Amino acid sequence: MSLMSITEAPGLFADAIVTDQSTLVFLSLWGRDTAIQEFLARLSLPTQEGGLAAFRLEADFEADGSTYVQVGGADRLQKDTGRMPKTNLFGDVVHLWLYDRLALSPDYANRRALLFYRPGEEQSAKLTERLWALVKDTCHLPLLDHWRETVLAGMETVGWIKRLEGIGLNAIQVSLPEAQVEETVQHWIRQGHLTVDKMPPVLVQGASGLADPFADAQIISVYTRAQAITDGVLVDVSETAVEAGFRCAVALTQGVYADCVAWGEEDRRRQTYQDEPGRLWDVVWMAANAARTAKLGETRTPFQLYRVPCDGKSHKPKLTTLHLHAGAGDEGEMVMTIMLPGED
Repeated sequence: MSLMSITEAPGLFADAIVTDQSTLVFLSLWGRDTAIQEFLARLSLPTQEGGLAAFRLEADFEADGSTYVQVGGADRLQKDTGRMPKTNLFGDVVHLWLYDRLALSPDYANRRALLFYRPGEEQSAKLTERLWALVKDTCHLPLLDHWRETVLAGMETVGWIKRLEGIGLNAIQVSLPEAQVEETVQHWIRQGHLTVDKMPPVLVQGASGLADPFADAQIISVYTRAQAITDGVLVDVSETAVEAGFRCAVALTQGVYADCVAWGEEDRRRQTYQDEPGRLWDVVWMAANAARTAKLGETRTPFQLYRVPCDGKSHKPKLTTLHLHAGAGDEGEMVMTIMLPGED
């Protein structure tokens, strides 16, 4: 591969670079140890003291012969170095890699991440798998695996997934603004582009002679989540859930409420001193921890907690298992339900 020289740092040569609108994202650099150390020092110095806020790469193989690069803050760059064997023909040569720390770990606070890949891998299945895993890890919403094609294509269309074409290396930049992502994913669910369960294959009249037997079936009745809350089948605990970190509506089944939350004056007198808000917080907090550690793509996650059974006689906490279920609400929005293991 042809090397690019740095106008402001003679004796240094680059063989790969990636930028985001001229801001440095990745740089692979070769040079003598002293020249490398001087270059690193200048990146952290102010310009009035000889620091480098930007530099120009000169390349004979580029159409215009040069590439202007802004450093964009050296503190965000990770540094790795290697050294050529002492027996090489060029003396004490060091290989330096500078790259954005987002390539090591996503910025979960701002929902940003970075993925590097080699030219020619753009259409590879492995790259798609790596990108999908990174998006699921970065996004604050639980994304189901069978949403992959729709979500990746949609996010790239709106600019949340951006491809950066470099020299010798390419990158994919992921930036997922929470509010917009929530609104967009809810819209996709309402429009039927995303479903909680994998859709069965469409059966059409054809060589097999099969057709969908329910294509023209009339819907007799629908029992909504709102009706279940009104009837007491579900207990809405969204207000408490927000304090625990949830960003969607959360409800308990009546079974969970009766076993793990309900606690009146008589229970306090006969068993032990507790109250319903405290018991509810224990359930919701443990559910939130389960959501944070759940395997990506799972819609039902078991978790455990200690609670004093509301049985009129127990005094000590006992371990119980509950399930956290992620699904779609009445308007297609993401909702969570905490239920007993045998409930559906």
